[in-house]
Amino acid sequence: MIDSAVQSSGIAIERKLDSADDVFSSDAAAHLYRVVQESLNNILKHSGATWARIELERDLREVLLQVRDNGCGFDAGTANSAGGIGLRNMTERVHILGGKLKVDSEPNRGTRIEVTIPILQTE
Repeated sequence: MIDSAVQSSGIAIERKLDSADDVFSSDAAAHLYRVVQESLNNILKHSGATWARIELERDLREVLLQVRDNGCGFDAGTANSAGGIGLRNMTERVHILGGKLKVDSEPNRGTRIEVTIPILQTE
């Protein structure tokens, strides 16, 4: 998905991806994949960015996903109320996973999407 976004857009996309293959069920992994996909689609369609970075980090307690860009940004405070279906869908998917989604963006300052998902311990 990331490679095809680079080829189709010309945006430089950096990535730092820890393995999380053993962390999530296939359904949960699909939700996380869709969050990344929606974030990339938003960058390609709306941001005007020349650069983006995707990071997936994990520790013993949680997985942290960050997607950042240097694009035009937006008013994060009004995005959901203005009909941002993609952001609502991302929020719902993260909620299903028991996680938190934070959007940090301002006009002309780029955007950072941060998703934190707990790793459920089985005993």
